[in-house]
Amino acid sequence: MNKEDKIKQIKSRGSKIKYPLFYQGKQSQMDVYELDVSLLRFNFLNGRIASEAMEYSSIEGVELSDINSDEANAVISEWIWKKSEPANLKTKSDILTKGQMKPGVITRDGILVDGNRRFMIISKLNEEGYNIKFKTIILDEAYSDGGVEAKDIKTLEAQL
Repeated sequence: MNKEDKIKQIKSRGSKIKYPLFYQGKQSQMDVYELDVSLLRFNFLNGRIASEAMEYSSIEGVELSDINSDEANAVISEWIWKKSEPANLKTKSDILTKGQMKPGVITRDGILVDGNRRFMIISKLNEEGYNIKFKTIILDEAYSDGGVEAKDIKTLEAQL
């Protein structure tokens, strides 16, 4: 079973937790799910990550899209960690003390739309031996759908 199928299966079970999200022109109470971080990946086309991805490609001679998602996640995690280590240490402490307060947002195939830092920190905590699930809203769409759906996702990403 691939990652998208696993996410679909989790989503089919439903959720009792709701979170407000303005998406596709309306405010909705969206279901929040808890996912294993292994099902998720950074969006290296995200504006904040894209410039680092271009530099990585020119130095390493390989596109992030051409390496496995775990390796790409590790590369991007390091960029995000180093960019603001003091703030990340504070958020790490907060997540350990309070848990993840705000859910992320992902596409149906596990690409992050919102929650890069939270995902990175929870992934690091899990590497340290914790077993923390990532709380997230799962959109019905994926970037690969193209058209209006991809535009809606990019608009949402910019708003968040």
